[in-house]
Amino acid sequence: MDRKEVLPNNIEMRKALFTGKMRLADVIQSNPNLIPTLSRLNIPFGFGNKRVSEVCEQHGLSTGFFLLIANVYTFKEYNPSAEQITPADIAATVRYLKASHRYYKENRLPHIGGHLEKIVKCVEPKLARALRKFFTEYCEELEEHFAYEESTVFPYVEALATGNTLEPATFDKLASRHSDIDEKLDDLTQIIWKYLPETVIPEEAVSIVFDILQLSEDIRKHSLIEDKIVVRFAMLSNETSKY
Repeated sequence: MDRKEVLPNNIEMRKALFTGKMRLADVIQSNPNLIPTLSRLNIPFGFGNKRVSEVCEQHGLSTGFFLLIANVYTFKEYNPSAEQITPADIAATVRYLKASHRYYKENRLPHIGGHLEKIVKCVEPKLARALRKFFTEYCEELEEHFAYEESTVFPYVEALATGNTLEPATFDKLASRHSDIDEKLDDLTQIIWKYLPETVIPEEAVSIVFDILQLSEDIRKHSLIEDKIVVRFAMLSNETSKY
């Protein structure tokens, strides 16, 4: 049975948050950007009119954890309380974040790269080289960031969740890397908006911009999940261990 839901004191926020009694279809309808999270949580389509709690039970998922992810992903001002983040949630969150990393590396980045290759064939060589270089460097930076999380941050919080201790992870470095990644993807969008010549097929230009914007938003939400669940759990655990 899931733990009791502890919601923020703010009445308006409490009314807005998703709950286990809601139909999953209504949750997704209210925020279609949650669709990619379903595959990362191994929830297939075809859930009909089932409530969130029913779908979670069917797929062996904690309702509390699903709501934690969905609410952080959807509501910018939502900050889960200490009672809402359990050690079991940390293990599930790490699995979710690793699934997101695979999704970005194996799906979204190659997809955007395919659009980019069609575009660079229609621009002058200098701009083509600049676009390829910018995108390649972004992919490398993102992979380096993911490797840092999976080799340093995740093992640290997983150890905390099981009552073990490791050398503290550098969470301030994690926050600065998030900012750099966000800014670089925004820069790529700006370059495409401002400098693509008319020779580029309009459909390709529109497609790549939409794909980049979608990826950018998804990665921002990904970072929020890390900051509001993983990093917060580590901070709270370290504070508790002092007493």
